[in-house]
Amino acid sequence: MGPFGAAILFLVIFFMVRGIIKAFDPKPTMYGIPEAEMQRADGMTGQQFEAYCMKLLRDSGMFPGARFSLTKTTGDFGVDILITMPDKSRCVVQCKRYARNVGVKPVQEIYAGMRYYGAARAMVMTNAEFTESAEKLAWSTGVALYGRGRIKGIIEQIRKREVERLKKERRESKHDSRPE
Repeated sequence: MGPFGAAILFLVIFFMVRGIIKAFDPKPTMYGIPEAEMQRADGMTGQQFEAYCMKLLRDSGMFPGARFSLTKTTGDFGVDILITMPDKSRCVVQCKRYARNVGVKPVQEIYAGMRYYGAARAMVMTNAEFTESAEKLAWSTGVALYGRGRIKGIIEQIRKREVERLKKERRESKHDSRPE
């Protein structure tokens, strides 16, 4: 076998190995297994958890075309995340990384923050769950509650969407790489 034959053999082997690696090496999704993600959130600081919640909400697709911003750490009237929709309506979010269930105080604060910012919607997000009193107050004020279980559901939806996107990319990649 001459140098030309060796080069061709090298290229054939190279592309075969590359194809095998692509077939068996799925790209990692942005989010891990929901419970593992929540355990990771349990170890975050309050500010890290706020940034994480903002990213989750952005990636969830619940607010298409919206602008997301974190508020300053003090003097924010109980609002950690401000979401502005394309029609200029707003949603305010308070994030609580707690080791215990969240009571009524954050619900009261975000309701007041909703009024202060002129928002149409308000929510409280936590890595824990909510007390029965917090749930009752949220129901009567229209504040949405996103506890551990509901956040895990958001993570799972994002993961499923990401897996489907990656499968589609892989199918298109295989289709594009076929000789004509």
